[in-house]
Amino acid sequence: MAPRKPKKPSQPTPSKPAGPDLPPLDRALHAITLFGVFAGLAMPVIFWPQLVVFPFIFLKLIFFQIVLGLTLPAWIVLAIRQPRFRPTRSLVMITLGIHYAVLTLATIVAYDRHRSFWGNEERMNGLFTLLHVLAWFFMTVSTVRTWPEWRNLLRWQAAIGAVLTVAVIWQRFDLNLLGFPADKRVSGLLGNPIFSGTWHMLFVYILGLLWLDAKQTGKRVLTVMAVLSFVAVFLAGSRGPVVGFGIGLLVTAATIAVQHKHAKLIIGAAAVAVLALGGYLFVLKVLVPAPSLAGFWKAHPEVGHLFLADFDPARRHLWGAAYKGFEERPILGWGLASFEIIFDKHYDPWFLCRGVAETIHDSSHSLVFDNLSGDGILGFVSFVALWVSVYVSIIRAGRAGKWPKLYVALALGFCTSYLAQGLFVFDSPAVLLLIMFWWAFVSARPAIESVPDETILPIETTPRLGERPSFGALAALGVLALLLIHWGTLRPAFASNEMRQVDRSYSHGDCDGMLEHARNALDYGSPYVEDQLFSITHYVGELADRDQLNLCPRWPELLEQARKVEAFHDSVHPGNVRQREMLPALLVKLGRAAKDPKLFAEARPLIDLMLKESPDRQQYHLELASWFYEQGQVADAQREIEAAVAVDPDVGMPKWKLGLFKWRSLGQAAEGAAQMADAATKGCPYELNSSVDVMQAAQAYAVAGRREAAPSLVANVEALSPSDRPPLLFLAVASQLEHFQYLAERDRVLAMLTAQYPRFLGWLEPLRAGRVHSLDELQRLQPAPLNPN
Repeated sequence: MAPRKPKKPSQPTPSKPAGPDLPPLDRALHAITLFGVFAGLAMPVIFWPQLVVFPFIFLKLIFFQIVLGLTLPAWIVLAIRQPRFRPTRSLVMITLGIHYAVLTLATIVAYDRHRSFWGNEERMNGLFTLLHVLAWFFMTVSTVRTWPEWRNLLRWQAAIGAVLTVAVIWQRFDLNLLGFPADKRVSGLLGNPIFSGTWHMLFVYILGLLWLDAKQTGKRVLTVMAVLSFVAVFLAGSRGPVVGFGIGLLVTAATIAVQHKHAKLIIGAAAVAVLALGGYLFVLKVLVPAPSLAGFWKAHPEVGHLFLADFDPARRHLWGAAYKGFEERPILGWGLASFEIIFDKHYDPWFLCRGVAETIHDSSHSLVFDNLSGDGILGFVSFVALWVSVYVSIIRAGRAGKWPKLYVALALGFCTSYLAQGLFVFDSPAVLLLIMFWWAFVSARPAIESVPDETILPIETTPRLGERPSFGALAALGVLALLLIHWGTLRPAFASNEMRQVDRSYSHGDCDGMLEHARNALDYGSPYVEDQLFSITHYVGELADRDQLNLCPRWPELLEQARKVEAFHDSVHPGNVRQREMLPALLVKLGRAAKDPKLFAEARPLIDLMLKESPDRQQYHLELASWFYEQGQVADAQREIEAAVAVDPDVGMPKWKLGLFKWRSLGQAAEGAAQMADAATKGCPYELNSSVDVMQAAQAYAVAGRREAAPSLVANVEALSPSDRPPLLFLAVASQLEHFQYLAERDRVLAMLTAQYPRFLGWLEPLRAGRVHSLDELQRLQPAPLNPN
């Protein structure tokens, strides 16, 4: 069969620029719409940490929602008046509409409709946000159609990307650049290394589209930008974007090879893939275990994260919880932004292995499992159909001759990179907007270079029925838009700003200001109140822990405010238990500090309710044990700690708590020490993350006679922050190592001691010179200089 010839593109109908031939009102509406398209795309660079609680996500969405709210009415009126500015039907648009219809239906029947519609302030991933992004899509595909127009929008996207890239690289040299102490896995203005890595990975493809169309000078600039963007991906240290990028580039190379039917290109792409895999395995198996490079991996966590960790077992457990949620509600799932509910109801005790912080998750870290659990099989199928339509549209654009072969190859690589990394990570609003930008580009399929201008509907000079709406319609839509902005955007923004004032008041010791701003925040009626409950309980709880409630005489009123916020949260999230632990935890702390048994009594039924709703949550048992212990009910406290251990005996933290309890509270030193030693060395070990933990472990190993465990103390000491390594820690650990005759390990710990505290050099000289043979002898000879001065 003869090879299929590409279709020859039809000659476009000449069209005139939009502006001059439009009536004045329509020109103004067109300009406002384009402003919304371009300004909305700038959402990722918006950042001002002093304004709201979550400036990396929430503030960006406030800006985006205001821009869309002010400009969408202009496009609606323009589309009614001028048919040429109505969206042209495409395969991508149809499948996108179906997908959004499923998401809307899933929200209507969601387990927590409020959460599904609004999302939360930290993620902003509810239907309300998605509808704004969809509105931006329609505005874009209706007003940006020709390749010159898209080239301008791509250039604007490149300028935005340049700002984000510079922020990432600059932050690597100044970790406090944005007013927040960043980790070495930097993320710039996007706030999370995963989001940053994904965004910059996809941005490289955008630069590639521009590079193919640029002149020589432009190519050099774009090449430098692409290299810097790749550096930003690397600095994020996230494996998902790196893996996705690699797979996408292989698809691009393979597409080029197939298009040109060039065997050498196919062989070359395969060779690059083999070399890349071999290089990764070499680093993983040869360089990572090398003792001489241990310092390098520790000093460069952004590199180490790419190689040191195996496949994260947390993801397997997250996916397991998500799949259980899918099995429970398979058709339309639990609703958007609902994974935290699934996680709590299908909690896996393994998560405590990673520490208490890991027992709180709001995403399965996979687009596949997020779709299955959140939107059910209908949502997942519609999501797959949407991406199939994107691939089909790209291939059709190439076969029709509208897109050159290299554009097709880059476009397929873009899609594959996103989907490949999406197996392991989740989206942020900035990434979602970039994907919607891509869907709009593929939906419009502007003829690139091969056709001067895309065929568009000519401007009609004769008015038709339905084209009359003008100032009246615009005014009505404007009023509705302002009401929506006030109700859905400004109220939450003002409430969040009030909570930032609570933060400032606490830092200045202004108890009255904390109460005033907390009350103002709740009065705004924001749909997001989780940050309000967290801030109040956190700050008042800190004062209680430090026994400083006298610094805030109005703490009872702040407690009452926390009760009101909790009541509001429960009224709109009746089945969501995530926030319920905050209030009882605060009550226990206040009961302890204020010596008020009524507060303990108020906390008890709340803790019981938490255990009823999530019985495998070990920390709930431990909190109840703390409550009993504070009341002097030692037997009941022991019962709850043992219940936490029984949930999963391989998890070290509850076993450590039980051993410590038996040793310190019951006087059962041998049995308690044995359990503490097991907790720190067997199953899922308890992480010794403080100097107190390490010294207690050293004592437990000695009492339990666990000689084989003692050498691990050296690594435990090394892992601590220098600020948490007092001289007594080094001496206690070195003494236990000496007790077990690990003299080389003892000397290693003493070397760390003198490196951090040089005043011990002279004190240790008799031991080094052989005049004494043990630390006990040295201590009898001359006391250790433990005084900081």
